[in-house]
Amino acid sequence: MKGKSYLFFRISIHLVFLFLVIFSSRDVSASLPQKRVLILYSEDRDHPAHEITGQGIRAILHSSSLFDVQLFTEYLDLSRFGGPTHARAIADYLGCKYADIKIDTIITVYPAAVEFLLREARELFPDTPIVANQVTRSYAENLKHSPPTRSVTGTITGENTSGILDFALRVKPGTKHVALVGGTAPNDIYSERLFRKGLDPYLEKLELIDLSKLPMQEILTRIASLPPDTVVLYAGISRDGEGQGFVPREALLIISRATNAPVFGLYDSFMGYGIVGGRLVSWEQLGGEAASLALRIMGGESPASIPFGGEQAYVDLYDWRELKRWNIPESAVPPGSEIRYRVPSSWEEHRRAIIGVTVLIVIETALILALLANFRRRRKAERSLRESEERVRLAVSSAGAGLWSAELRTGRIWATDKARKLFGFAPEEPLNYEKVLSLAHPADRDLVRRSLQQAMESGEETIIEYRLALPDGKIRWISARGGLQQNSPRESKRLAGVCIDITARKLAEETLKQHENELMTLTGRLIYAQEEELRRLSRELHDDLTQRLAAMALDAALIEKQLDSAQHQSIQDLKGLRTNLTEVADEVHNLSRQLHPSILDDLGLVQAVEAECAAFTKKTGIDLSFVPHDFPDSVPQPLALCLYRVIREALQNMGKHSRAAAASITLQGVSDGIRLLIQDKGVGFDSQEVKKKAGIGLSSMRERVRLVNGTIAIESKPGKGTDLQVFIPFAPMAE
Repeated sequence: MKGKSYLFFRISIHLVFLFLVIFSSRDVSASLPQKRVLILYSEDRDHPAHEITGQGIRAILHSSSLFDVQLFTEYLDLSRFGGPTHARAIADYLGCKYADIKIDTIITVYPAAVEFLLREARELFPDTPIVANQVTRSYAENLKHSPPTRSVTGTITGENTSGILDFALRVKPGTKHVALVGGTAPNDIYSERLFRKGLDPYLEKLELIDLSKLPMQEILTRIASLPPDTVVLYAGISRDGEGQGFVPREALLIISRATNAPVFGLYDSFMGYGIVGGRLVSWEQLGGEAASLALRIMGGESPASIPFGGEQAYVDLYDWRELKRWNIPESAVPPGSEIRYRVPSSWEEHRRAIIGVTVLIVIETALILALLANFRRRRKAERSLRESEERVRLAVSSAGAGLWSAELRTGRIWATDKARKLFGFAPEEPLNYEKVLSLAHPADRDLVRRSLQQAMESGEETIIEYRLALPDGKIRWISARGGLQQNSPRESKRLAGVCIDITARKLAEETLKQHENELMTLTGRLIYAQEEELRRLSRELHDDLTQRLAAMALDAALIEKQLDSAQHQSIQDLKGLRTNLTEVADEVHNLSRQLHPSILDDLGLVQAVEAECAAFTKKTGIDLSFVPHDFPDSVPQPLALCLYRVIREALQNMGKHSRAAAASITLQGVSDGIRLLIQDKGVGFDSQEVKKKAGIGLSSMRERVRLVNGTIAIESKPGKGTDLQVFIPFAPMAE
């Protein structure tokens, strides 16, 4: 007890502390001075580096303990629309938008946004400090020495080309050629210049293969046939030599798949799209440093007094898949580096699925055992009830066992010793109507009085089950059967009958009802857990494995196109491989649909059933028609899933056993619910025999329908086909 008290005390202290921290932090946040920061991105919203930079900026500004920072974000899209007309239009737009909003600091991303502010939009924010993020060293020097830029500081993008080249040559020591790939956009040209500058000391030993500013198709053709002792340096392609636009890392993905040499780049935004890795410029760290500079400026420091930073914003990242592809050992990676995209083992990859299936099997086994135990208890309770009823019949048949009679005129009651014992009366104690009625439980007293009055008026036999509130506080259930009697016209009328103690039976019924409710709850939880697990497995198969198989098929097709037509056998082998991959992807897709039909969630029950019927007809050859009548547009998901699972189980049984040539499914919405009728003209079966040895499929259908308060009926005769009818109560919402 001491341990529990101490634990409760510690939990209470922690909860109070958490409460104080939460509410104190709210008060502090509410009392912080508010600042407004405008982020100007040079490119469009989908630029990957902008997204990563924004994460770093928001992480620092939103965690500030000095200011409550409100962020405003604008995308200038200057590479695609770089003319003066576009710049003036953007300037006019920003002037109208921020006319009544005071901006405390502006963070620009890439030099183009700085140039826009200094040339085209100088009058928009004339006194607002600027943090120029991700600019070159030379550009930063020009800003520092230009008169109108005394309110500018920022971050410089690192130039670690020599580090990238040193790593590439170390892991591939026999390298004699370097292929340089780049585009024609300003950012592409800047990265290309960095590579060329870093390559100067190496060109005495290495031959440069210049693939910059070429059309993408020519780059792919040439990069697929590079000499074996080559490494590829990717500067980025936002626009190729023909003016076609690309997302740089998506262009990298195309190039890395086509090349026969390892690819290296400068920026962490390229990680995962085909570069091996290295000490890469971190856009997120640069964004965080820019946000820190903005906080210093808003705190009162002059931008002119803050030197440019960011040159050490690097991360050591490597792609495990590329290391394996080019046979680069992990020991060659510098200590402390992060290796991403490591392909897990079969157990690691499918651990959740294996555990889920195992848990599902255990739960199903537990349910089966629970069902068996419940059936055993139910049979025992039924046997006890039958024995109790037999004892009642024996008591009634024996003279003087629980017998009673009441005279209507005087109200006096005669009772045998056993009847007196049931009511707690002494053997010789005088009895009357009101005295006996007073022992009835207050909640049942009016029922007893009305039943006796009805028996006296109608003369028909009556049966009453009610409770006795005995003087010792105990409750006893009594079943009384009686009717009006009159032996001769001279005698007064009386009620006579028999009473028995049914307390044991009532307790057994309550226990049985409780067990049935518990079983129904357990069944519902199991079915829900099973559906959730099937939905998750289906999603993982569809979103992960199917996509990977499709990607492998596309890779095979790409390799097939790159082979010389003389390599006929290799082309045929690749075609076979691609066909097998496509078939496996289709089979996995079908398996995911069988586990959980996503069409049911996306398009509804009617479309899901139509798709299932089409697949069933294609698979079995049975002519299956589906007719929906007045079916509501919106059905709760549990009802729709129940009906879909019942239809699917019925179709499986039909395909296995019916041997029918045609069948039909009717789904009808009625005023008080939904009716489902499935008919076939097959060989049929003996319904009584099926009830005796019903399989898991039929039991599953019955349990699903019972969980949504519905009813199910199966009618079949040998040679007469089978009818399955389901009704589920449902009140659709009025339009």
